[in-house]
Formats: sequence, structure tokens, C-alpha cells
Amino acid sequence: MKTLRTTTVVAPLLSGLLFIALWYAVIAIWNLSPFYVPPPHRVMGAMIAEGPRLLEATLVTADYGLSGFALAVVVGVALSVGLGASTLVRKALYPWILVLQMTPVVILAPIIVLWFDYGPSSVICIAFITSFFPIVANTTLGMVSTDPNLVDCFHVYRAKPWQEFFLLRLPSAFPYLISGVKIAATLVPIGAVFGEFFVGSFASGKGGLGLLVFIYNKETRIPELFAAGISACLLGFILVSVVVAINWALLHKWHESYHVKGR
Repeated sequence: MKTLRTTTVVAPLLSGLLFIALWYAVIAIWNLSPFYVPPPHRVMGAMIAEGPRLLEATLVTADYGLSGFALAVVVGVALSVGLGASTLVRKALYPWILVLQMTPVVILAPIIVLWFDYGPSSVICIAFITSFFPIVANTTLGMVSTDPNLVDCFHVYRAKPWQEFFLLRLPSAFPYLISGVKIAATLVPIGAVFGEFFVGSFASGKGGLGLLVFIYNKETRIPELFAAGISACLLGFILVSVVVAINWALLHKWHESYHVKGR
């Protein structure tokens, strides 16, 4: 167990160091200009120099992103319950959910601005749309993938439909829900930064990472652009880590995925 935990920490560190070494090697071999591909030490210098500004922008982006994410979890779970409980509802609504997911956000952005105007509301809406589908898709899959042997057992003991639903199908779908939430958490920074970049968060007097990306791009400050990208990645990493911690706290005592040899 100790070796496994050590590997869990050491392996990503070693791969990270290897990536940085390859970064330097690519720049040296192809003699790339720092204007196009700044070396890691210049990106780190930009992160330190712009630290307070990046931190403030990241917190603003996190505020908008988490608002959309929380809304996506609530609406997504509620909709998934309906889709999982009724085959008719699932067949009627799921294709339209797919249509929404397949519609590029860049097309929806002008419509969202028309409805909500520029500012936080539009950013939150885009973050919601970005995070919504993985939660619905995974949770619905979990609802309809309950072990048929357990379903038959409930039928043998003449369990009522609500008992089967709340005592069997919902608990069985929970790991799928967490998986969907984990995927959605990785998309939160993408949706929030995209929303800030295209529909703006500065109308409220506060600017997030999307606004910084817009400014750095206009000023051709490439190391700062990389630093903003790393800040967005760190935000996503923190969100996913929180979801993983919640997943462990709720499932590790009973779910089989935590009792497989080697975990």
C-alpha cells in the first residue's frame, strides 16, 4: 500500500519533469523563437510576475464556473432521475439533449448574449451548458444499468416501484454520477474561460481568466498567455481533486471499485 501511494505521487512528478525536459529539447532542436514557444522558465517568471493578477482572475473564473457547475449538477441529476425512471421520457427527451450537446457553444454564445446580455449571467450559462451533458449522460446510464439480478430480487420480494428506484437504482447509479461530475469538473474552466472571452465578464467590473487571455493576446504577451492557461488547468485540477475526495469518502467503504486488488 505504501509503495502504491509512493508511485501515485512519484510517477506524475517524473512524467512532469520529463515533459519539461522535452519542452526544452524541442525548443533547442528546432531553434524555436521564444515568441512562439516560450521556455518553461519564462512561463514560470510570468506566473510569478503576474501572480496577484492571475490569482484574482482565477477566483473570478472559479466563481462563475462553480455557479454554472452547481446548476448543472442539480438540473442534470433531476433530469437523469426522470430519464431513468421512465422509458417514454427517456426516448422523448434524450435525443434533444444530444442535439444541445452537439451544437457548438460558439454558435450558442450570441444567442445567450441576446437573452442574458453581456456579463456574469452569460458566462454562468455557458459554463452550465459545458458541464451539463456528462452529468446527464453518465447518471442516466447508471440508472438503466442496474444489475438485473438485483432487480429480479426486488421483484421476488415484491418491492414497490419507489423502493426499487430509491433503494436500488439510485445507489447503483451513484458511481456513474460521480464519474459524470468528474468529467464535468474538467470542463468547468473551459466553459468559464470561453464564456469570459466571448461574452465577457468585465461588464460587472470584474474580469476572469478569459479577459486576461484577451488582454495578453492583444498585447502579444505569450509567456503570460501560457501562464493563464496553466492557471485554468490548476483550477480544473483542484475541482477534480475535490470530486475525487468526495467520491472516496462516499464509496470507499462499500463500492467494489475500492476493493479491487491493486487499488
